[in-house]
Amino acid sequence: MSSRKVLIAAALFFAACLLTSASAKVISENTFKELGYSDFAAEEEKCSSYLFSAANLAEGEYFVISLHADFAPILDRDARVEVLINDENKGNYRANEFRDGWLRVIAERDLLGGENNLKICLKPTSASLKITLFSDSYFGKYLMPDFYRQDSLVQEVSNESPYVGEKFEVFVTARNYGSEDAVLQLSYSLKDPEEVFPYLRIVNGNLEKEITVGKCRKYTENGCTEPGTASEKYVVKPEKSIGLLLRSATIEFTNVFGEDEIIKSNRTYMKIKNPELKIDAGISSENNLVKVGESKGLMLKVHNNSPYDVYRLKAIINAGNGALSEGEINVGDLEANGWFEKQIIFTPEKAGKANVNCTIISEDYNNDELGCNGLEIIAEEKSNIWIFAAMAMLAIAIGVYIYISGRGGKPGQKIDPAKKEETKPAQ
Repeated sequence: MSSRKVLIAAALFFAACLLTSASAKVISENTFKELGYSDFAAEEEKCSSYLFSAANLAEGEYFVISLHADFAPILDRDARVEVLINDENKGNYRANEFRDGWLRVIAERDLLGGENNLKICLKPTSASLKITLFSDSYFGKYLMPDFYRQDSLVQEVSNESPYVGEKFEVFVTARNYGSEDAVLQLSYSLKDPEEVFPYLRIVNGNLEKEITVGKCRKYTENGCTEPGTASEKYVVKPEKSIGLLLRSATIEFTNVFGEDEIIKSNRTYMKIKNPELKIDAGISSENNLVKVGESKGLMLKVHNNSPYDVYRLKAIINAGNGALSEGEINVGDLEANGWFEKQIIFTPEKAGKANVNCTIISEDYNNDELGCNGLEIIAEEKSNIWIFAAMAMLAIAIGVYIYISGRGGKPGQKIDPAKKEETKPAQ
């Protein structure tokens, strides 16, 4: 590869690194050795003090103490280095908090005076038998971004208790309290949306995005009061009733010391609730009369009257006197204000009243039973026209017989009209 290509590749690599680096400026740095101090080692708990000056610290300047230590023969996380500035305890740092042997301690402005005292206490363990603080540790003043406050990266949601299917918004805000702008990579811990938001679906928003956060806009005697901010919004739709913690958002950048920084946000607890379902359902018919043994068509109607989609509904139909074409009907999913209709056939087995009842069940919501209006059917016995006709003919025949008998004749006998009944003379 030619030297020109090597230079171009190096330049591209350097430019890529700058994309997620935070601009910073070194004002001054002084090593412990330059101030007359040598390496400090301890095989048992021991403390040492260092005098340093922090006079004329200007607005927006940061005073940082960089400590370089070694833990031998192995790094035991329980080995500690305690740091006190002007008798104020800054922390009792574990060995695993040193990155590549270095620990950065920011000394707040209100903690410092002109001349100051740094006290370092080394606390070895049975595993880290010896701790050495090297004299190349140093004090420094810098202009730099500041994402080390409690609210430097905050995750907020528009609704912590949404219903299933009800969209909500996730806001992630980065706040820079420092004196320099920063270009950051804002992301969630995992790239897979199903892992980042379990049981949630991203409707809108980038899970990874490069953002620029400006420096502090206003200082008072209390320090930065108007940090630079940048925000990202996600629109999320829950798909299951569950309680869960949203994963932390993260920002990544390279600090003034060339170290990669990862800052995590808070985590928000979500309680996804089942909707207050408003399902109107019932069985209807043009009339409620039917003959025993005859089939009657009934209509099952289901209306989702809630503002959310509902899923996996079914209807249970039963009748106390008769047979149904279907006892269980799969209604399925219903969108908001959606309808479902299906005809069922009922055949009564005996005369009388028959109640056709229904129940709507939501399989996705703990099999909750929802209201459904049944229908009362009146079943009547069938009328037999042939029986009525035969009975009518029999009645006619009886009437004719009585009529003829009353006139002295016999059925089938002819009467000679010329033959007159002889009239007896009056006595």
